[in-house]
Formats: sequence, C-alpha cells, structure tokens
Amino acid sequence: MDDLVVGRKVELARIDSFLTAVGSRSVALFFEGEPGIGKTTVWREAIHRAESRGFAVLSCRPVEAERKLSFAALADLLEGVPPAVFESLPGPLRRALEVALLQADAGDSPVDARAVGAGFRGILLRLAEGSPVLVAIDDTQWLDVPSASTLGFALRRLEGERVRLFGTRRPAARGARDRFEIAGADLITLEPLSLAAIHQLLKSRLGRSFSRPLLLRLDQTAGGNPFFGLEIGRELLHADVRPGDRLPVPRDLQRLLRRRLARLSAATREVLLPAAAVGEPTRVLLAAALGTDPSLALEEAERAGIIELVDDRVRFSHPLYAAAVYASAPAVGRRAAHQRLAEVVEEIEARARHLALGSVGPDAAVAQALDEAGELAQRRGAPSAAAELTALALERTPAADEERRQERVVDLVDHLVLAADAPRAWEVARRELPGLRGAKRRVHVLLALSELAQWSGDWDNRDEHPVSLAKEALEAAAGEASLAARCHAALAVRLEASAEQALSHAQRALELIAGGADVPRPVHADALCVSAQNALFRGRGLDIARVEQAIELQRVAPPRLVHDRSSFKLGQWLKYVDAFERSRQLLEDARQSAIDEGDDLSLVNILTHLVVLECWAGRWPVARTLGVEYAQRKSELSPEDPRPHTALVAALSGEVETVEALEGVPPLDGLYDVIRLRPLGLLALSQDDPQAAHTYYRRALELLERGGMREPAVFRIHADAVESAIGTGKIDEARLITRELQAHARRCRIGWNRMAAARSNACVAAAEGELERAGSEINRALTASRRVPMPFELGRTFFVNGQIERRAKRKSSAKRSLEQALRIFDELGARLWAERAQEELRRIGLRPGAPGQLTESERRVAELAASGLKNREVAAQLFMSPKTVEANLARAYRKLGIHSRAELGARLANVGRAPGQT
Repeated sequence: MDDLVVGRKVELARIDSFLTAVGSRSVALFFEGEPGIGKTTVWREAIHRAESRGFAVLSCRPVEAERKLSFAALADLLEGVPPAVFESLPGPLRRALEVALLQADAGDSPVDARAVGAGFRGILLRLAEGSPVLVAIDDTQWLDVPSASTLGFALRRLEGERVRLFGTRRPAARGARDRFEIAGADLITLEPLSLAAIHQLLKSRLGRSFSRPLLLRLDQTAGGNPFFGLEIGRELLHADVRPGDRLPVPRDLQRLLRRRLARLSAATREVLLPAAAVGEPTRVLLAAALGTDPSLALEEAERAGIIELVDDRVRFSHPLYAAAVYASAPAVGRRAAHQRLAEVVEEIEARARHLALGSVGPDAAVAQALDEAGELAQRRGAPSAAAELTALALERTPAADEERRQERVVDLVDHLVLAADAPRAWEVARRELPGLRGAKRRVHVLLALSELAQWSGDWDNRDEHPVSLAKEALEAAAGEASLAARCHAALAVRLEASAEQALSHAQRALELIAGGADVPRPVHADALCVSAQNALFRGRGLDIARVEQAIELQRVAPPRLVHDRSSFKLGQWLKYVDAFERSRQLLEDARQSAIDEGDDLSLVNILTHLVVLECWAGRWPVARTLGVEYAQRKSELSPEDPRPHTALVAALSGEVETVEALEGVPPLDGLYDVIRLRPLGLLALSQDDPQAAHTYYRRALELLERGGMREPAVFRIHADAVESAIGTGKIDEARLITRELQAHARRCRIGWNRMAAARSNACVAAAEGELERAGSEINRALTASRRVPMPFELGRTFFVNGQIERRAKRKSSAKRSLEQALRIFDELGARLWAERAQEELRRIGLRPGAPGQLTESERRVAELAASGLKNREVAAQLFMSPKTVEANLARAYRKLGIHSRAELGARLANVGRAPGQT
C-alpha cells in the first residue's frame, strides 16, 4: 500500500519502529493533524503493516454522529473477535461485555463500567497470547465516552504486554476536557505535504498533471493539505483556467464541499442526508428510512468519491463529506431525516436520540424514550451516557408534568453520582433540592450526595460533609420509618471511625426494619454489617450469623465495589478472631473478584488485609510479595505513601532502615495512624529499646481510645505495649493495660486476647518479683499460644518463658524455652529476635551443646556442610531451599557454640570419643 501514501516516509518509518518495539515502554502512538491532512491514509497503512507482521488488529473509525451512543466504538473493535475468546473470560467479565454490547440483558444487576473495562483488558490479554495486538482507532476525538473510558481502563493496565494502540486525532479544541489520552503516549504532528508530494498525489488520484504555475497556485491555496489539494484539483478539472485567472475555489472548505455535493443529483443528496445523520448505515437501513431502494443514488455517490460501499455498509470516504452533507441541509430537512431514522432503528438509545433531534420543544413521548434509553445506558455500565440522556429527558419534559420532572431530577442525580461527576451532581442538587416535593425524593438525593461526598473526601464546606448530608436526610425523613431506617443505616456507614455512634445508628436502623420498615436489601445488609463490625470493635465479639445474613441479602445484587460486600468484610473480621483459614479463603475470593471486575480501589484495600493476615500467620514471604503488589497498585491510584501498610513484615524481619523510614511519612488519619506506629514500636522492641517502643505504643493506644476501638485483637499491640511499659519502669501502666486485656479475654473467646493477657500478666508478675505467679501465668500463655495460629507469638511466649526461668535459676528449663524461641525465630526469619534469644542463651552460662543435641535435619545439613559442600549443593542433595539450609546451619552453629564451617568439622569429628580422649 506504500504507493497510496505520498510524502510520509518519516511517519511510516515511525510506525514501523513502533510496531517492532513490542515489549518497550511506549504502548501508544498518536498522529495528530487538521482535517484533510491525511490521518486516515496513514492509519490504514499502519493497519496494513501491522497485519503483515502478524498482529491481531482491532480497529474502528468512530464518526461524529455516533459520539453520543454508548459503547459504539467498543462494539466495532470487538466485532471480529472469535466467540471462543469471549468464552475464555471469567463469568462476571464476559457478562459485563455482553450486557455492554447489548448481547445480553442486565436483568436485576446492572454492570459496573470497571467490569466492562476489565473484560476488554481480558480480551486483549488472551489475543496477545497468540500474537501481538494493535488497537487502531481513526479520529479518536469522536470516541463515545463509555468506549473511551473502557479503552483507557484496559490500556493503563497492560504495561509490558504485547498490545499497542495507534490512533489519529484532530488538534484539541481550546479548553476541551474530554480528550482521549493515554499516559506516556508518543505524539506525531502530521505536517503539510511538500509541493512534490502534492503533485504526485494529484497525478496518482486524478490521473492529471497541472502546469507548474498552476500547481504552485494550487499548493499555496491548499496549504499542503492533501484533501484540500484534491478537492481544488477536482474543481480545476471542471474549469478552464488561464494564466492570471483566479482559481475557481471558494474561500472556505465548506463552500468548496457544498459545490462538489451540488453536482450530485437531488435524489442522491436526499439519500446522503440520513446516511450522514446515522454515521455508518447499511443499505437496508437507508431503504427502510427512505421507503425506496437507494442503490442508484449510492452508486452515483461512490463514483464521485463521496462514499465507500463495503458489503452492505455505507461509509463516507472522509468525515468532512458527512459533515458537509449534514451542515448544508436545512434544519427542517435534518429533523425529517432523524424522524424517519427513529422509525426504523432498533437500538433503544439510537432511537431516542433520533427522536430528540427530530423534534423541537417539550414532548412527553420523546422524554419517555430518552428516559428509557438512560435507564438502559445505566444498566449497560455507561453512567455518563445515562446522565446525558436523562438531562435531555428533563429538557423535553412538558411543564405541566411536574411529577415526572421531579422523578427525572432524582434519576439524574443518581446517574451523576455513579458517573463520579461531582460538580454536575452538586449543581443539579443545589438547583433542584429546594423545589423537590416529598420526603422520599429529598432523602434519596441527600443520601446520594452523602455517598458522593464520602468518596470525594473534599469537605471544606460543612454543608457538603457526608455526615451532615446524611443528618439532613434524617431530618427530611420526618419520622417516616422506612426513610429513617435508610438514613440511620447511611449514618452508621458514614460514622465508621466513631464506633459508638456508628453502632447506635446501625442498631436503630435494625430496630426499624424489625418493626416493619421497608428498605432495600442493600440498606438492610449495610445495617447488619455495621452493627456486627462495631460490636466487634467495641469488644463484644463477632456475630458471624449476622454477617452471613447480610451476605445472603446481597447475593442477588452485590454492591458495585467488592470491598463493600459483606463476604469481604467477614473475611476481614475473621482474622481478628483467629479464624485465619476461612479469613484467607474469603479474602482471596474477594481479591479474585476485584481482579475479575477491574475493581482496583477494592483490590488495594483487600491486599492490606491479606498482608496483615499473612504476617500474623507466619507466612512472611507471601506477605512481602503481597506488599509489593499493594504498593504498586496503590501508587497507580493515589499519591498516598504505601509504606505504612507494608512495613509490618519489615519490622518482623528486622529490616531496620525500611521501618525507620516511616518516621518521615505523614501520620495517617485518626486511629489509622496505628498502622504506621505499629511497625515502629515493634522494631524498637526487637532492638531492645523499650523507651522508643513505649513512645510509639502509648501514642497508638491513645488513638485507639479516642477512636472508640476497644477490641485489642484488631491491631494486636497491647501485649507489646505492656512489655515496653515494663521496660521503662512504668509498672502501673503495664498493669492497667493487662487488666484491659484480661477483661476482653473473659468477655469474648478470642484466642489472641487470652494468650496476650496471660503473657502480659506473666511479664507484670516477673517485674514485681513474683516469679512463681509469673511461671504459672506463662504456662497458661504457652497453652493459649499453641492454639493461636501465630508462630511468631508462640516464639515470643517461649522467649518470655525463658527469661522468667532464667531469673528463677532454672537454667536447663530456660535453655529449652529459649532454644524453642530461637528455632521459631530462625525459621520465620525474625533476625533481631533471634539475636535477642541468642543473647539470653549466653546469659544462662551453660556450656555449648553437643552434636547429639542437633535435630536430624540440623545434623544432616551440618555433616554435608562440614564435608565441603556449598549451601546450594547441600540444598540440592536434601531437597531443601538454600534459605532452609542457612537456617539449619545457623541453629547448628548456635547450639554448638561455634562460628565457622572449619569449627563445625572439628566439632562433629569429636562425636563418640571417650572423655579425655584427644
């Protein structure tokens, strides 16, 4: 196809470079230029070159007439994708795409726009498994908003994949805010063609050469624009221009195009008007709209180069022709064309738009059609399109139909909230709220705004605070039970950081529901979850049955965001009551759902809980991997520093610099700063610096008290706070914290509370010199620790037991406990705690152990290492990992009181010799 592309060697070379650089950083290339500059020509050539290199190409050419239709471009892009690729997607993503593309009904569960984007990403990934993929879009400025959002969502998440985007576009209009952009895309501006290129173009397309003086004048008039040059050249074919004559060219392109269109017959122009109004029609559609066979007219337009006929489809050979056809028709003619199209198009949204464009002023039937189209767009996952259609329905609503108008106001606010269009939602609400009649409407709008404010987080104006709006809604409910229940449930959610108030509102909502208040199932589920959560946080245990009831209520229509679903919340809360296995299962299920549905916001939240769970469960390598994923995904969503949420595993592992860096991180909001303080305190305790640890833990406990967080098992810092207080001589403070732990251990059956209370009691008793009582308490703590699935806590309990036994002069018992602690710390990789255990062993003063005291695993590793094998070779022989070999060697060195492999060989060589033998 090179012969069709004139004067674009540099641009074609750039396309070649772009296509051969699959795997590089750049994932998108845009060619930008004015209308007629040749964007479509290079776009077609890019597709040709990609296909010749084995690319799978998804292409579309959106047109201005389709810009308002939901997912029009997405449907074109996916038109040729084999059904097997769709069938390979996870169920939720396949369904989302099918609903968006009108291949399935949304039913009772409208799809989320993120799921559509994730589904499209899944399609691209599956195609890329077989070959590189090029997404090619001509005239991206005409992309419909839902398609543009879907493309942006998918392409932002394809870094490093074999997927490329090539697009063309016009220069942005000044102040344009809806421009389709891809971060990091390369941009090339198409410059005017040279005189030689214009000459070659005219010769190849028109079969005619012009004299040099005439060619110079033509080029000067066209300004190097190939489309303009061709149009002027065509005009010259119909004129006898002599030297010195003015060129027969109007001053503006529209007049030139109208002159060309005027050469067509009236019948052909009549056919072209509805074709321009619909975008890319078929012969069948035009025949139905016109009531006659359009074939002759279409053939005339094709011969004139105005349109292209591909099978049954009719496409203008350049968008400027469609614009000229539509603009040159009188307003009455345009309305008539839209009216005819409204009668024959099948798609609900397209029909509604044609009805609107084919009428003037308020019209109940048109408003109803727009209403229905908006509802469909919402269910397809296109809330921005739904908002626009509903706004149009409002404009067309007759003044006498005030009831219907107010209903459409409520619908419009809903759509704008779902589209996250905060400015317009506030604008509509401020304008319409004073005139809204009926408590139900006012409550609905106020709660929608409260939800929007909750997510925006910008509450400089007190009237726009989520709690203030929910309270205003409660006042508007005027005691009506069902409305009041909704408001109390909303307040319970908004006041999450204030456990006592949240619990009070949740309980009131449940009382009203139990009394017969009729509320949507999601509202009932919210009240149940908030009640269960805050009862747990207030130290009253977890009511699992209540949360499972909420899960059942949400089964038919789960919340849009995964982290709002009761099943995720149960997974989060189960880890607080030591049910780690079920917690992990529910959290992993939620994680997969968030990935499948493209719900990045929820995924980040889920990952924070998985990191903590795996830290507690002793699966630190898993926690570290999850933390890396969390940090990467968090950085894509927010400038907030991710390190506080990943530092716990670093503190456990003794990564000093990583944890100390948290000192420079701004405090998190409210009680959530405990997340930052917890690893700082633990590191200080690991370094045997109780003064520093006490500073962190005291601040953390103050934040928990202020935030109403009464349940110690949520953050699990109370036992560490006891040890740090004792280390600084603050025995009374340690005693108070211990009493709180004991009270919780008696009140609800959480294993960690029992273990922490008993261990803290032992520490306090030992600090008071009551070693017998300390021994009794630490034995209870050991029994409880073995029942809690937290190996690090078991190691800590053995460590405290060893300290108590050492102080009681029971050296052998102390040594056994400390060696148990050391073994656990070594296996986990708790470096600083292993060093503390080793130091305690040295303080006991017993002689180093004999080789016979090694475990079987330690002995086999020691013998192979002593024979001269390297760690990796030992690992290969024993089917261990090199890290396991290192841990076994470290324990063997400590037990034998040696520091090198040379000493290891000599120590093992003495095994079996008689006393005194050398």
